[in-house]
Parts: sequence; C-alpha cells; structure tokens
Amino acid sequence: MYSLLVKTTYTYFIIINIQFLLLFQLSSSSTADPNESSSSSSSSFSFSISSSPESPSTPELVSSTSLYVGRLKPTIQIAVPIHAYSKAKVLPFTLSAIEGQDYPKNRIKIYLYFELFRELIDLSSKSKIDLLRENPKYGRNLLTYQTIKSWIEANRHLYKDIILHIDYLHDDDDETSDISEEGQNSYWNKERFKKIIQLKTLTLHHAIDNWVDHLFLVDCDVILVNNNTLSSLVDDNQPLVAPMLYSLGTYSNFWAGMDEKGYYVRTEDYLPILERYKLGLFKVPMIHSCILIDLRMEQVNALTFNGSMLNNVPYDDIIAFALSAKYAGVPMFISNKQIWGYIMPPIDVMSLNILDQDLIDLQLESSIDGYSFPVTKSLIQFTERLSPKKDKLGMDEIYIINLKRRPERLNRMMERLDLLGVDTKVWPAVDGKKLSEDYLIENNIAIMDGYVDPYHKRPMTFGEIGCFLSHHQIWQEVVEKNYSKVIIFEDDIKFERMFRARWMKRLELLEEFLSNGGQVDLVYLGRKPQSSRAEEQAPVEGFVYPEYSYWTIGYMLTSIGAKKLLDTQPLQKLIPVDEYFPILFDKHPEEKWSEQFPNRTLIAFSVHPLLIYPTHYVGDAQYTSDTENSSRVDEIENTHTEKHLEL
Repeated sequence: MYSLLVKTTYTYFIIINIQFLLLFQLSSSSTADPNESSSSSSSSFSFSISSSPESPSTPELVSSTSLYVGRLKPTIQIAVPIHAYSKAKVLPFTLSAIEGQDYPKNRIKIYLYFELFRELIDLSSKSKIDLLRENPKYGRNLLTYQTIKSWIEANRHLYKDIILHIDYLHDDDDETSDISEEGQNSYWNKERFKKIIQLKTLTLHHAIDNWVDHLFLVDCDVILVNNNTLSSLVDDNQPLVAPMLYSLGTYSNFWAGMDEKGYYVRTEDYLPILERYKLGLFKVPMIHSCILIDLRMEQVNALTFNGSMLNNVPYDDIIAFALSAKYAGVPMFISNKQIWGYIMPPIDVMSLNILDQDLIDLQLESSIDGYSFPVTKSLIQFTERLSPKKDKLGMDEIYIINLKRRPERLNRMMERLDLLGVDTKVWPAVDGKKLSEDYLIENNIAIMDGYVDPYHKRPMTFGEIGCFLSHHQIWQEVVEKNYSKVIIFEDDIKFERMFRARWMKRLELLEEFLSNGGQVDLVYLGRKPQSSRAEEQAPVEGFVYPEYSYWTIGYMLTSIGAKKLLDTQPLQKLIPVDEYFPILFDKHPEEKWSEQFPNRTLIAFSVHPLLIYPTHYVGDAQYTSDTENSSRVDEIENTHTEKHLEL
C-alpha cells in the first residue's frame, strides 16, 4: 500500500507504509529482478502497549506519588536519510545501533529516505547483470536496498511505524555519476546540497505533521555504540541536543566556534570537549549529523535547513540550521557525558575505496576505546565482506605475543587484525609472574652486571625478563624454520590509518632495495625515539636509520637479523629487549652496556612516519603493564607497581 507524494519528469516520490508489505521486493542476490513483487496483507498492522499489573480487588491506601507510575515516554520520530550507494557498507551498523537503543520502541516512528536507481527496475535481468558489472555504484545501490529491506522485515513489528520513502533516481540525476571503484569524483557540489536541503526539510515537516514530541535526525554513517543514547538525550530536556561522536582525527559532529556568516572558527574550547577533559552538556554554535530536536518548542517553525530562507546565509544545510536556531533564540548543546558513538569522516571526493578504508579505520579506532560496532542478526550477512582477504602482509609469518591470562587483549587484537585482513600466529608469552630466581639459575639466565633501569634506577622485573624470553623464542623459530622475513607484534598496538596500504607500499620499496643488494636486518613499525639527534634518511624512501629508541610493539625481522640477535648469547647478560636492540645497531648511549656486546652489526631501519603505536599510555584508564607491574628480581616478596613514565 502506498501513496504518491510527488511526481516530476524524472522522479517519483513514494511512501511505502510498513503496515503492509513493501511495494516491490528485490531478491537477496545481486542478480535479482526488481520487477518481481510480493503479495501484501490487507489487514492493518497493530501493536499493543503492555498494561500495568492488575489493581487489587479490595481498596488499598496508597501514597499520592504512586499515582503517577507508568507515565509514557515522549514520542520520537527517527529520520535517516540514506545515500543511494556510498554508505552501503556502514549502513548495517547504523541500523543495528538504532535497533539497539533502549528507548521504548512503541513510542518510536522510523522514517527511512532512500534513492533507488530506476535502471535496476526497468532493465531485464541480463541487462541488469551487465549494469552491475559495469559500475559498482549499482551493486552498492542494490546492497543498500537489500540491507534496508532485511532490517525492516526483522523490525516492523517492534516499532509504532516504519516508513520507507523511495526516490527513483536516474543515472543522469546522480551528481557523482562517473564514480568507479578505483576512481573518485567530487561529492560536495550545489546539486548535492540542494538534494540534502530538500530531504532534511521534508523530514522536519513530516515530524511536525505527525505531532511527535521529538525528531531524531541521524545521518546514515553514524554508529551509536551506547544503547542509552536516545534515552539520555531525551532526559537532557534541551531544545536541540546532540551526542558527541568520535571520528578519525579531530573531526566530530559539533563546532565550538562560528563567525557571523556561519563559517567554522577554531577555538580553544573544542579539544577539551572532544577529548573529554571536561564532561557534561555544553552550549555550542553548531551541532550536526545526529540531532534530537524538541518539536514542542514554540520556535520550531523558525528552524530551516535552507539558507535561501535566511538573509545572506551560505547554501549549506548545517550552517543554515545552526543560524536559524541562533536567530530564533534556540540554543544548541553537545553532550560528552559518555562515549556515545562514532561518525565516518567527511567525504571530500567520492571514492568507494577510500570510503571502505575509512570504515575499517573507524572500526579500529573504536576497538581502541573498547567498543565494537553493533550488528544485529538480520544484518550480519551484509558485513561479512567488509575486510580484505587475509594474508601475511608479504611475510613468511606474523606473530602475536600474548599472555594466556590476558585473553581480552588477544580478542581485541584479533578483531583489529581481522578488520585489516591479517593472518597471524599467536605466540604464548612467557609469564613473568611464573618466573623465579631458581628458574633463572636452572636455565642459565643471568642479568647483565651493573644494569639498572635508566629512568627508575631499579633492576629488571620478572615481567621484563618474560618479555625478552618471549621475543627470544620467536627469534629461535625464525632461524630454525629459515624464514626470510617475519613481523612480530605485541598485543597492545594501535594501527595508523590506511595501515595495510601504507605498509605494502613501504615493503615494495624495501624489496626493490634488497633485490639490488641492499641489506636490512630489523625494521621498526612503531617505536619511541629517546634521542634528540636528527635521524638520517635510509637509502629507501619512507625509512630512516633509528637513533636510540624504546618499544618493541611491532617490528619486521629477517632471518639474518634473528641470527644476529641470538649469536650474542643475550640470556647470559640480560637487559630489557627494547634496550637490547639499540645496543646491537650501535646507537645506545650507555657505552658500558654496549661494550659487553662487541658484535654490534645489526642493520636497523624504521618506517617514517610510524605505522603503529601503543593502544594506551600511562595515565589512561585502560593502561596496564605486565612488564613494569611485576616483581623485581631483587624483591620477590614485594609487588612492584611502578610504570614506565616515558610511555
């Protein structure tokens, strides 16, 4: 059942009421014929609200406050404008997050706004297959529709109503019609702004006409990881309020400064809110992308997304909305009380590959914060092909060192590696808590004479010994199996944006250098320089010769390099492994330590810029150290609680 809203030469605007089946149904396969339609029920959809427990059969004296139990929550209309194809891979997470909100669903109406290419309706099945092969935007348009359809079918009985608006789009109507999988095209242009302004204006009018209390306007690339988001925003009881969203870099869904014409102004207030140095509800001049609008306020009709309705305002939906609120005396607020969710970074050019990579990088970012993007059972099938096919990044093996008593670290690390498409081997770390002086004596392990930690002026901890032994065991396997190259990761690392592509480019240049007779034994992927001296450029683009550095969170090691690390018999003069490396490539400032290793011939490079960092630092809520927070060799009875101040 549907009603025709707008008819133009090229487009039809259709409302499909989910109280009945969809007007037409595309097959779940990419070769389905959209002309096929399913039968619909003639009975209207109904829902019920659970009643309160039965009243007692006899009169009972109650307090006056108990008479107000059971007050209904305000009604909300959630509106999600969905781009025809660019958000196909993030949309399952967006819809799953909406479904996961703990707000009563029988108080919610949902409006989804979507564009479907007319070519997918009009063409024959064979022509459609050719079209899908010719341009990936059609395949993603079909995938987007299938995602929407699957979610609606799974949730139609839960909400007060779900309405799908479909705008039939011709290829000539697509403002980025020349897009290809590898190519890119301009995204923000006048036609794009015009379409967004019209769509957001429509969502606002629909909500007002439906007499709901609130409009929750959500972009289709917003992923809420906090199920209490909607309830909390309603409880804030503000006319315009948004949950602060994290993204890549310092992008978010609010501005802390704006000039009189509506353009962004950098202020000192932005980062303290973004980094949550200050917590609460903050009045700001701009919020966008995820906004709760209280439609009960008197000034609601003064709000607009169309700058042409205002005097001397840029033709931009979010600027027009912010200025219309300002002119009407309606304040905007951003809430960072909790971590609410994430938003994809802004699109500068329409590149499907860049969009896919940004989604992976954003998932990696959320993993560092301890969150996974939500995905419901009905949509999991649409997320299975997001990550690249697994490989070993051009290595013979990739190792992950992990303590068995730290499964949460391994789980998070494996989640990140799955997103990156990296195939790894988990190496059980030697647990410093299980070591003793007797173990060291029995295994002919001795601490270097005169070693004290340069910063804390203390002997090695058993955690540091266990860390060294874990790396040492892997070096032995590299030599035994005659691996050409391996990567060794610890389990607490953060991958930089576009890690895979950047590493593979670096590796290609490195392989060319090696094939021409160049030599390298060890390559840092992440480290902390400890020297103020400038580092010399290596003979390969994107690499430097490292000075004295800390951290062994991730490095590439060759078979020759592993042999050099073992040949010095380091277990008889043990020091922390991140002190050992600089000694062997002859950059350590402690000459007395270096003198105990006469064969300092390790050839070391470091990628520049670095590709990995630790997930957390000292002072972070989630920081833990299994090397520092362990017993010292000379104080077995005491629990050592110091941490690396330099981390």
